[in-house]
Amino acid sequence: MVIECSCCKIKIPLKSMKGHISIQYYSFNEHFNIHQRQEFVEAFFTDPVVYGTLNGTTNDGVSWTSVGQPLPLVKVEVVPCTVISLEFFDRLYNRANGVALGECGDLIGCFDQQIDQFTVSDNLRLMLVSEEGPQLYSEAERNQLLFRLFTCFCLGGVWAQHETNLKPYIEAAKTLYKDLVKVERVAGTSELVIRSIVLSVSAATDDGTTVLTQWCRADKLRIIRLLLSLTDWRAIGA
Repeated sequence: MVIECSCCKIKIPLKSMKGHISIQYYSFNEHFNIHQRQEFVEAFFTDPVVYGTLNGTTNDGVSWTSVGQPLPLVKVEVVPCTVISLEFFDRLYNRANGVALGECGDLIGCFDQQIDQFTVSDNLRLMLVSEEGPQLYSEAERNQLLFRLFTCFCLGGVWAQHETNLKPYIEAAKTLYKDLVKVERVAGTSELVIRSIVLSVSAATDDGTTVLTQWCRADKLRIIRLLLSLTDWRAIGA
């Protein structure tokens, strides 16, 4: 069963990202072993139901198109998703860290500079794309799903008109994160844990043509995420 879901309920802070995020849901109700993730993903992308309905982007990244063929060549990366509190972003509000002017969330600007395909004009984006920016998060923290979603919203595309406040980006990342992962309370305690398993995948056809990429810095950010909870998993493209 395939259910397509729009992201209309998310107040996306960047107009350039509207229509550039796609979520598709696929039901999987058999036993899953994380140690067999490679075999699982290979079987998924060569299943006719999947590649017949899964959307990717065109080579120029401008529009969505049906994959329409098996994708047997896949690379899989486990993405950590253990963050359960927005305190994860508190350090960004600390004025001493050089990103925002405090609890108001207004971003601290910097001289405009071109880095990769982005025009960077504040310290938030400088932190995300350059070692010259504030180094507030470890590599392990940057690998967290929540941080990756946050980065996606903050950077947008090369034509993005960015917000000047931190809060809309955190709210957008939080809303999508809560929709994608499953949180449970440990029996007999107040401890919360995330049960979802997140996989980042790039996939290609037999001839090596990459159809789904893990990350592409262009007008259309292309990120494929595979999320598996107890009985369902989802393919998310942005």
